[in-house]
Amino acid sequence: MCMCVCVCVCVCVCVFITFLFGQAMEEAELNPGQVRRHKLQDIGEKYLGQLTEAREFERAASLCPRILNDKAALWHKWVSVFNKIGQQRAILPYIPLRNPQLNAETYSSLLLHLLDQDATELLRLIGEWPSSLYDIKALIKAANTRLHSSPNDQVLLASQNAI
Repeated sequence: MCMCVCVCVCVCVCVFITFLFGQAMEEAELNPGQVRRHKLQDIGEKYLGQLTEAREFERAASLCPRILNDKAALWHKWVSVFNKIGQQRAILPYIPLRNPQLNAETYSSLLLHLLDQDATELLRLIGEWPSSLYDIKALIKAANTRLHSSPNDQVLLASQNAI
């Protein structure tokens, strides 16, 4: 019984802290003159951290465009965070294709992840994303390797032809 109470208290505290960060973000955005820009950025990143710790990955990902804006270095950092925690699918809909355009390794890492996890989504993104964004050769090489182990995978065959 004591363990349940401790877990409940921890969950409540995490929810409350996440709520406070959300409130701080909203307040800072409503009163930008009262908060220096780098402080607003710090609040936003701390909020993203709280959301990811609370396993609210979709919510955190949806806030990335608002918090990270056009700062490529921050986008690289947070895409890396989502990669490390295995939540690439959460961040994918929000990845900027320009303003800022990220480096090819960032886009390639997401596509390579999809090659192993969701070839249908990979095919969709290859059709949507300009090929100049990612390393086509690395993707073809990985697709060929995968085809050797799954030669009858029709979606994978289609994605290789699309590349």
